[in-house]
Amino acid sequence: ARLKHEPPVDLVLPGYASGAEDELTDQIRALGLEDRVQLLGWIDDADMDALFAYAELVAFPSLAEGFGLPVLEGMDHGTPVATSNLSSMPEVGGDAAVYFDPYDVDDIAATIDRVLGDPELRAKLSAAGPPRAAEFSWERAAEQTVAAYGSVLQARSA
Repeated sequence: ARLKHEPPVDLVLPGYASGAEDELTDQIRALGLEDRVQLLGWIDDADMDALFAYAELVAFPSLAEGFGLPVLEGMDHGTPVATSNLSSMPEVGGDAAVYFDPYDVDDIAATIDRVLGDPELRAKLSAAGPPRAAEFSWERAAEQTVAAYGSVLQARSA
C-alpha cells in the first residue's frame, strides 16, 4: 500500500499456511488491495519457477532466518532481490541484493520502489544473482560439513 511505483505492482505470496491468513486477508481488505495481493499457498516447483521468471523483484522481509533459500532462489533465477538486513541475509545476498530494515515499513517500501524504478539497478542485480547463487550448493555445504567434523575429530585426537 505504501509503494509509489507506477504502474502499481502486484504482491504474490506463495508458501505454506502460517496461521495468519485470516489476519492478513483482513489487512489486505482494509487497505483495499484485494486486486493486487494474491495469497497462493503452497505451489509446486514448476509454478514457483514461473513466478521467479515473471517477477520484477523478490522481496524477503525476514526477521529471523537460518539461511534464506528464497533469496538464493531469486538470485539463481536472475530476479532482483531486496531483503532484510538482519540474520543471514547479507551473508547470503552479498553484493547481489539490496537490503532494508524489516522493522521499518517505510524503508521496505522505499527500497522496493528504488529497485523497481531503477532499470540499471535491476539489471545489475539480475546479472549478479546467478553467480552469487552458484557459490552456494548442497554439495559444497556437505563438503564443508565433513571438513568441519574432520577438523573437530583431529583436534580431539591431538
